[in-house]
Parts: sequence; C-alpha cells; structure tokens
Amino acid sequence: MTPPSYSVRFINAGPAAGTYTYTVPSGYRAVVLFVGHTNFAAATAGMQCKVATKPFFYSELPGTTYNRFSAVRATAYAGEQIEVYLDHQNTYSHVSGFLFVETGQQLEDDVAFTGERLPPWPDPGKEELA
Repeated sequence: MTPPSYSVRFINAGPAAGTYTYTVPSGYRAVVLFVGHTNFAAATAGMQCKVATKPFFYSELPGTTYNRFSAVRATAYAGEQIEVYLDHQNTYSHVSGFLFVETGQQLEDDVAFTGERLPPWPDPGKEELA
C-alpha cells in the first residue's frame, strides 16, 4: 500500500512584518512547491523563504499590489523548519506543497557521489556529433 501524502499550506504569512515558521512533524517529509508574495504596502517590500535555515527564495516587489508567484522545489525533513520573513507591513506570503509520510532513510546533504559519471558533452565547434 502506498503511504499517504497530503497537499498542505505550510505558511500563510502577513499582514504583519516578521518571521513565520512551520516545523515538519516527526515521521514526515515536506516538499515546498509554491511560493507567493503580494505587496499591498506603499513602499518596496521584500520576503525571504528558507528551508532548514538555508535561503532558497527571495522576492522584492514595488509598492501597491504587485504579485510574484513561483514554482519551486525544496525539501524539508522531520524536525526542520520552513520559514518566511516579511520585511514590511501589508505584505503577504503563501507557501504550499506536499507532506509525505517518511518511509525510508534520508540522504545526508554531503553524501559523496559514487556513481558512474557521464563523459563531457562534445563541443560542436571542435568535433562532429555522431
């Protein structure tokens, strides 16, 4: 039987400036697929999204109702946080994706590549492609 997965709104931030967080529960893995940023403030406003303390998305929008919606891919493991920081009032951010039941062992970020490497792509200016 396939373990269940859930479509989840991880963070619905705003209108106050500050940091909003979601902690991945034990036994689950989160995959962020969407980040949105809307600015209703008169001034330029920024937002930053992080997974496990590492920034992966930044948006800065001019004032009054500009929007940015982006498809992204970022994975957070059990106990890690998804975080949004809004630097201005009257701005909003929405972060969503999937929450999967953890069934296997996670790989460390620094795992060495031990597989076979592909040869370099030929340079069309130096040799003909077969």
